[in-house]
Amino acid sequence: MGIKELDGRLSCTAGLVPPCSVAADVGTDHGFLIAHLVETGRVERGIAIDINAAPLEKARRLLALRGLEDRVETRLADGLQGVSPDGLGAVIIAGMGGELIWEIIRRWPHAATPGIAWVLQPMTKIQRLRRSLWDGGFAIREERCCNVA
Repeated sequence: MGIKELDGRLSCTAGLVPPCSVAADVGTDHGFLIAHLVETGRVERGIAIDINAAPLEKARRLLALRGLEDRVETRLADGLQGVSPDGLGAVIIAGMGGELIWEIIRRWPHAATPGIAWVLQPMTKIQRLRRSLWDGGFAIREERCCNVA
């Protein structure tokens, strides 16, 4: 099966992910974003994470259909629980509220690890997320408005 077109929001998000060896997609839902990143070669390998079993199963089916099971690991987990920073080049957290995104970052003991790009796409509480990132020692390097169509 060929590469599925991403919607405007996910396409914009994908464009912010730097080329890297491993990217983690937290809240992967259907798995389209991490599948796209691996299929296009932007990332070599992926970790698709979701807190709920049903969406993660959808992602597993999509990855199997596209022949990506050997390049994208799926994990049922709360945020970045159990994820090692070793070799991780990017963490993507998209489609959640800003407060939840910050909680996921704050709870991960490796959040300050140098060399990890954080690609965040909050749906709500954007100003609170910006403030929490600043207060937490992060800097925003690029910000884009995405067409959701």
